[in-house]
Amino acid sequence: MADKKTTAHSHNKKRNVGLIYEFLVRYMTRKIIENDTNSADKALKILKSRYKKGTALYKEFRLFNSIIATTTSSEGIASRILREAKRAALRHDSTQLNREKSLLIREINHTLNDAEFYKQKVPEYKLYATIQSLLNDWKAPTEDSVIRIAEYEDDVVCWLMKEKAAGDIDDSFKGIDHFVVKLMTEKLNKKYAESMNTQQHKIIQLYALHNNEATQKELIKELDNVRNHSKTLLENYHSSDKNNSYVVQKLNKIQSAVSDIELTEFTDHKISTFLMLAHLNEELAAVKSKTK
Repeated sequence: MADKKTTAHSHNKKRNVGLIYEFLVRYMTRKIIENDTNSADKALKILKSRYKKGTALYKEFRLFNSIIATTTSSEGIASRILREAKRAALRHDSTQLNREKSLLIREINHTLNDAEFYKQKVPEYKLYATIQSLLNDWKAPTEDSVIRIAEYEDDVVCWLMKEKAAGDIDDSFKGIDHFVVKLMTEKLNKKYAESMNTQQHKIIQLYALHNNEATQKELIKELDNVRNHSKTLLENYHSSDKNNSYVVQKLNKIQSAVSDIELTEFTDHKISTFLMLAHLNEELAAVKSKTK
């Protein structure tokens, strides 16, 4: 990537959708290493709320990330990708995007209040600056930006044709996966003193990543398995211990409550219920094996 004065002069890293994403991820990494999970969790909440699907930030980030992640050996294809990226950028709501960026900056400043946040090192900083500056110039071109746009487009075409090493770039939100899993695990572990079984750990990991459509389907399938297994175990316990009216009454309430849970939206409380249910299943299975 060429070191051009135009890139440094026109670029505002605080409004760079790709850099802020990277800063948040790296901030979480640092805080986890420092064992400051509270600060890491704050950064995670900012990232997940501000970059959530449907926002203008999310749309620009997806476009930004697609440029970062794409590789082609054909200059013609690279040029076509750039043209499509420009069309997509021009469809974005610039007013809403700028408003969301301002709110993001304000939340970072007020919530994290870290003087080092914007000073974090990103290996491909110049590339990120070039892509964001190009997106900005496409949306609001001026007479002064004509040459700059040509330079940036040339740089981006070169990047698209560059062979990337494994690990050079991440898919959208993939970079925070293991941090999310760690934070969610710690968060839910605080609610449960006992050691979690394999199924409970799996539920936590899937819940941590459930914004991904494929993972959400897997989470729903896993929770359904827990619910169906629970229903079978409860019915078996009910039939084998009909004389214990108190226990039977409690089990009926549990079964009714579990049956009514909708697997459309997920909250900590709902997941906690299924974690307890998975633990109950383990205990009921143990009781069943002892009575055989």
